[in-house]
Amino acid sequence: MAELFACAAPGKEVCAGPYEILKLDPRTFTVQRFEHADTAPEFGAGTVALTVGEEVWVGTFKGDRIARFPARR
Repeated sequence: MAELFACAAPGKEVCAGPYEILKLDPRTFTVQRFEHADTAPEFGAGTVALTVGEEVWVGTFKGDRIARFPARR
């Protein structure tokens, strides 16, 4: 947690911490890990993911970037 709070400090533009993308089935409440490539150092600490067409878009609480991955089915 200390790393996370240090990353969120003012003046720090990007939080390059690792993250996982999990897919939740709302009917069964089963969780599946979405495999994705590592992102660039300009992005990290993903906090939200959304399927947009044939892609998964990932946002972060720190930074001004969106990571995009092919939505493998």
